[in-house]
Amino acid sequence: MISATGKLWRDVTADRRGLVGTAILGGLASFSAVALLGVSAWLIATAAGMPPVLTLTVAAVAVRFFALSRALLRYVERLLGHSSALRGLTKLRVSVYLKLERITPIGLRSLSRGEYLSRIGADVDSALD
Repeated sequence: MISATGKLWRDVTADRRGLVGTAILGGLASFSAVALLGVSAWLIATAAGMPPVLTLTVAAVAVRFFALSRALLRYVERLLGHSSALRGLTKLRVSVYLKLERITPIGLRSLSRGEYLSRIGADVDSALD
């Protein structure tokens, strides 16, 4: 059973580029969030002293940049992560259906095709969870 579970895990995580890309984008988005927090805190603290507005413009642009980059990086991270997960789920379901096609017992022929597939789909989803 351990080897079968390991093989399933390898099938699901075969898309290493997607997983690594998701991790890198998540790290960059977290960096943008921390930078946004730091620059905005500095901007608020510095603006309290009422310096000339020209000295604050770079910080204001940096706050906008980090806010937009954080949102964009989070979006692309989630898009890539979901794409990798759904690709792995597709591979897992195809391999399960191919194996079940060969070993389907005669007793399960009494079930309707939809009921049989929904049971197998639920089992695959619980295996992934």
